[in-house]
Amino acid sequence: MLMEEPYGRPTYRNGELWIIRARLAVLILVLFGIVLVITGIVLLALASAKSRTCELDEKTPVPGSPLVQYSGPCGYSPEAQRIDLAEFIEKVKATYYKHHPHNIVYNPDIFDWYSDIDVIERVKAEYVAYDPTPTVIKARTDASYSLLREFNNKDVNLNALKPRERKAVAQIKHYLQHVFGQPYDVNYYSGDWLMGPNLFCWQPVCYHGYDVYNGVGLYHKPYNISDLKLIQAKLETHKAGILQYINNMKMGITKGMVRSIEECIAGADSIKRKYLNVSLYNETGIWKEWFVEPMLHPDYYSDISKEANDEWKREQGMNVNESVKNYLLEYLGKPLHQLIRYLEEEHVHYCVPSNVSSGLGRLPLKYVWFDGEELKDRPTDPTLADGHRLDGHDAYSLIMSYFTTNNMKPNEVHNLGKRQLVKLYPKVIEIAKEVTGINNPTEAIRVFRRKLNSTESFFNNAPIPKNESSKEAHKKCSNLKGAEKYCPKRWAAMQLWFKEARTVMSMLDPKTFDMFYFTGSKHTTPNCPIDLKPDLNPSSGAQSYEGSDVDCSRNALYNIPFFLENLGPRFSEWSVNAHEARPGHHTQVQGNTEHFRDSCHDVLNWLDQETFYPAFTEGWALYSESPLIAEDTDTYKNEPMQRFGMLKWQILRAVRLIADTGLHYYSNFSREDALWYFDKFALDNTDLAEKEVTRYQSNPGQATAYMIGQIDIINARKYAEENLKDKFSLRDFHYQVLSQGSSPLAYLQDHLKRYVDCQLDERKEGCDVIFTPPKQTESKRRAKVKRWPVIRKPHRHYT
Repeated sequence: MLMEEPYGRPTYRNGELWIIRARLAVLILVLFGIVLVITGIVLLALASAKSRTCELDEKTPVPGSPLVQYSGPCGYSPEAQRIDLAEFIEKVKATYYKHHPHNIVYNPDIFDWYSDIDVIERVKAEYVAYDPTPTVIKARTDASYSLLREFNNKDVNLNALKPRERKAVAQIKHYLQHVFGQPYDVNYYSGDWLMGPNLFCWQPVCYHGYDVYNGVGLYHKPYNISDLKLIQAKLETHKAGILQYINNMKMGITKGMVRSIEECIAGADSIKRKYLNVSLYNETGIWKEWFVEPMLHPDYYSDISKEANDEWKREQGMNVNESVKNYLLEYLGKPLHQLIRYLEEEHVHYCVPSNVSSGLGRLPLKYVWFDGEELKDRPTDPTLADGHRLDGHDAYSLIMSYFTTNNMKPNEVHNLGKRQLVKLYPKVIEIAKEVTGINNPTEAIRVFRRKLNSTESFFNNAPIPKNESSKEAHKKCSNLKGAEKYCPKRWAAMQLWFKEARTVMSMLDPKTFDMFYFTGSKHTTPNCPIDLKPDLNPSSGAQSYEGSDVDCSRNALYNIPFFLENLGPRFSEWSVNAHEARPGHHTQVQGNTEHFRDSCHDVLNWLDQETFYPAFTEGWALYSESPLIAEDTDTYKNEPMQRFGMLKWQILRAVRLIADTGLHYYSNFSREDALWYFDKFALDNTDLAEKEVTRYQSNPGQATAYMIGQIDIINARKYAEENLKDKFSLRDFHYQVLSQGSSPLAYLQDHLKRYVDCQLDERKEGCDVIFTPPKQTESKRRAKVKRWPVIRKPHRHYT
């Protein structure tokens, strides 16, 4: 019954107005009734939520609101309130994002429950690309150390804290000790920021793609001409950061902080994998990279009016989309291509032979080197602008503790590795005797090595053709389609390896039934499946793992190296599979993601998600290899070759303690020494040994995490078994270990001792929380604060 008046306003005929009013009155009453019903339901739901053990009370904060005190297990103890624990960590968080504006999109405080506009405005105002300017690196370092000194001055009574608070204390100390929880390119005083990318590409320069996607592309869809100019300004900061990184490496040459040739090649290989299309197609390859895809999609410009586009074209001489495409080329494609070209064509000439320097232990160099020759007329100056004198031994000490998470000194780690070899190597001799039937140890080892290197030990039944191993093959086979087409022999062998890996996963999983809770309130194991994927980095020699998210939006990944001289060996797959999949990283990392990210949504939760502790994660995976699979199951019964494969990887972890510390702390230890340990004790002189030693050279400290973490977990288990006796439950022990997520080792040991005490006397204060730690249930996961789909930087876990 609507009639149109001028300007489109509706009006009514006079005879129908009372009907409309009556209907409106009824409608209002109905709506009022609905509101009352909904309000009642909401109040009931809130009352129910308040009664749950780990829910916040009526003071539950919106992210970014002032701090409040909570009740229940998520609440803060009187001791935490006395030392202002939450307030201090809030201060750390604010300082972190102040000095890391490229990570502003990861700050939970910028997310509003009701509006996305605030998010966009915060990113517009604060986001800039990673800045590796030396003075900026120093400011970050000093800020972190200043906060550490402030916290260390607090008189903390750990016994009066709740478990998650004790964990936070350990985490915040480690986090600040290592410049906001990062191992490489961040500590001004270590000087490793002068040396370029490493094999794992764990430096911030390797993540410009994530920064672009989150900081410019996804969050900054343009609405007007001002937005377009702002996008240009933000992308310019990427160019400045990349070019500064190149200048840092050039400075490193003059300061004597230069990698060996093997390390330089590995670093270049890894950064080319990060920016694969730029490495394949030069600067125009930037338009093919995943992280710029949103900015090239027509929808990205859908809010720009035709008038604005025409005005822009008159001013700039090109359309809006053409301008942004050009910005991507100028400010990302060209500088990234320049970085890759610099690494491959210029910087490599200054990288030194490994007999000159095999790691930090012999740095800084006294003179500049070029093409393997020492330039006596070019002495280095190892002093930084503020007067700090660089020292490779000190640099290693700063870095190593990030990975060990304890107070061990490099010489202690070195000697521990030697003691472990004394225990492990005699077992190799016994297996060699068993397999060959020869009693003489020397002869048994000689014959056994021949078997290890035979064709039957690998997945390729013949040598891989040279045209599938060359630099040209590295380019042609740099993606899955290319690998299948241009490296067919490797591809076929890789499919056999995948088949074996899937078979092993199916075999090992049932053997862990008595070790974990697969259902119920203590459900520990993940539900997300695992996919197999070839690792196409030519410098990679070992398998690795990448977890998924809480919703398993993609499967977890078990990555297997593609460019080994021979694919395999077969006899290592069982143990490596246990490390990467179940019961190793997949059980631990993905299980934690699915079950143990607590739902308290406070600053302690932020800290827990920001931190990572290799000694725990890698230690657990090695513990999974042995004793879980090797000793707690019958997997290796009547399987001497697979038993050797397991033992070999245990020996390699002991060698890592010796080689890593030797290369980076002792000035008389070389790459050749590390290779000798491989050959002598692991019976390996293949390209795997070469790539492993390059890995240790390139990533100082990382290799020490494995056996140190394993030994700590084994010792904690022995302590629990000896004290609990018949009350000991392996499932419950593993529940306690895994429920702590990734933790510093000292905290983990302390927590497990408290768990044992509670098992002996459950009446002790705090035992209720230890027995039932905050656990993320399905309902709590789904009730999370609304967030934009930020893409997190992935973390790989290596064998």
